[in-house]
Amino acid sequence: MGSSVFKMFAQLAIIFLYSRNLSVEDYGLYQSVWLYVNIASIISLFGLPALILSSPVNAINRWIKENKNYFIFFFGLLNFIPLLYILIAVTEYDFIIRVLLVILTVVQNIAIVTETIAIKKEKEKLVLITNLMFTAGYILGHLIILHSSYSLQLILEVLIFIFIIKAVLQYYFTGIIANDKFTEQPKQLSNKWIYLGLNDVAGVIFKWLDKWIILYFISVA
Repeated sequence: MGSSVFKMFAQLAIIFLYSRNLSVEDYGLYQSVWLYVNIASIISLFGLPALILSSPVNAINRWIKENKNYFIFFFGLLNFIPLLYILIAVTEYDFIIRVLLVILTVVQNIAIVTETIAIKKEKEKLVLITNLMFTAGYILGHLIILHSSYSLQLILEVLIFIFIIKAVLQYYFTGIIANDKFTEQPKQLSNKWIYLGLNDVAGVIFKWLDKWIILYFISVA
């Protein structure tokens, strides 16, 4: 909880500074990064973090094994469509920036899953420490880039780096989740996963819908 509060204040502080120091065009391009990354992340994860927290791990593993082809197709499609959209349809960025957006989305997703596993295993101190480290890197990276030579590409590279560090630390000190004692029926799990995924996607679409419409009808600037 404490780390989330720090992260929120850090994001608000950076938004405040960037909105007053960048040109309208540069700030619009910077803000659009989070629009694309957050929507692509929610769609590609499709409720997986909530499922990990709310369901026994052995039930998830059994469902994946019993529905291996379906899982690969469904999860692959959910990841392929938004990432392909960023690469092809997002025309306001050059190709290098679009590739970095895709990489950022992937590493952010991995970090979300490792954090969820850490929470599942009650590693609250680890989550707090890694999030504070991430927040410190987030603030310092943004400030140094802003006051030296601003570059959106450099910001994305810094974000990718600190997400990787966060994910690696959480995975290393958490490990793999052990199977739970109790199980859950595969059909119940399928229904729950679909519900959680649709709920997450609907929530983020409504949250970012107005910004998406603005981006569609007018230029970033």
